[in-house]
Parts: sequence; C-alpha cells; structure tokens
Amino acid sequence: MANATPKAKTKPKARTKTTAKKPSARNVFLAGLGAYGKAVDEAQSHIRDAQSQLQENRTKAENLFSQLVRRGEKVETTARNKLKEIDLPELILSDHEVLREDLRARLDRARESFDTLRDAVSNKGGQA
Repeated sequence: MANATPKAKTKPKARTKTTAKKPSARNVFLAGLGAYGKAVDEAQSHIRDAQSQLQENRTKAENLFSQLVRRGEKVETTARNKLKEIDLPELILSDHEVLREDLRARLDRARESFDTLRDAVSNKGGQA
C-alpha cells in the first residue's frame, strides 16, 4: 500500500430543508393530542348549545302550560255560570204527557245554553 493516499475528510451532510421538516415522533404525538383536544372542545361546545336549547324549550313549555291552565280556569268559570243559568226545578211526576213536554222544553233550554257556552268558548279560543 505504498500508493495509499490519505482519505479526505468528508464533511457531515448539511441538513436540507426536506430533512429538517420531517416531523419527529414527539411532534406526531403532540399533533394527535391537539386533534383530541380540539374534538373535545367542539363536543363540549355542542353539549353547551344543546343544554341551552333544552332550557329554552323547558321555559317555553312551562309558559305554555301556565297559559293553558289560565285558559282552562276561564272556560271552567264560564261553564259553571252557564250551568247555573239552566232552570231545572223539581219534576212533578203526575201526568206523563205533561212531564214529557216539560222535559223537552228543559232539554231545549239546556241545548241553547250549551250552544251559547260552546260559542263563547270557541270565540275565546284564539285568545290565550
């Protein structure tokens, strides 16, 4: 090996842009954690929105229920007053024909009162 020339020192390869931008295992792990965190944040946001919507619907339902109760009280009062107006004196059971005519007249008055009540309730139906 007489003719041996010393090897020239080789310089270490300089990092090129492509090797410098390769993600390390840690960065890949951190990106995964970041994606998980973002998913959790979005899920929590959707849960908060759903809870808010639920509370709003509960409030609306409670208000509607209260309105219906008030409306029912008005209808009940009107019905009771109309029923008091119906004249129902004691029946006399002496003559069947007279009794039949008396009952028919009373039923007619009761029907008229009921029709009046139904009309009153229907007219107020749009007002809650």
